[in-house]
Amino acid sequence: MRQRHFALLAALLLAGCAHKPPPTGICPTTGFIDNTDTITYLAPDAVKGAGEKNVAVRGSINGYSGSCAFADKKKDAVLVDLKVPFVAQKGPAGAGLKQQEFPYFIAVLSPQDEILQRTAFTVTVDFDKGDSGENTEDHSIRIPLPHGTDGASRYKVIIGFALTHAQYDYNKERKK
Repeated sequence: MRQRHFALLAALLLAGCAHKPPPTGICPTTGFIDNTDTITYLAPDAVKGAGEKNVAVRGSINGYSGSCAFADKKKDAVLVDLKVPFVAQKGPAGAGLKQQEFPYFIAVLSPQDEILQRTAFTVTVDFDKGDSGENTEDHSIRIPLPHGTDGASRYKVIIGFALTHAQYDYNKERKK
């Protein structure tokens, strides 16, 4: 009797080990590339060394929120829905600005960090209520998955402003 209980218990334990591990998650990692969540436009006649007095306008990506789900029952793609809020502030050299357009991008990287998709966008922020403004953009991104993949958790979605070299360097200097 005791041997039968032991055999049954051993069979149950082994059956538990035969499971596939639970899915690791269907959502990709989402975030920013360092120094690309802010963009600064200086006055055309900016004086080197004048610092913040040269700033016409500064825009920021104020985080993001979203969700994801399999695109269909075949589970061969994941749909990622993102809300990306932008805020902008006029600087001392931007007194006459009524609005500003900011170029940004959303990219999807493979598990090997290869760029699979990169789409450029422009968001317009109006300053009709003073020196600051905001706007939120909604995006839906489809990430095709190889057969047998249980989700997009090894993929990355990257959001950032499309900066010039000078703007990128400016951001690095400001954050020191």
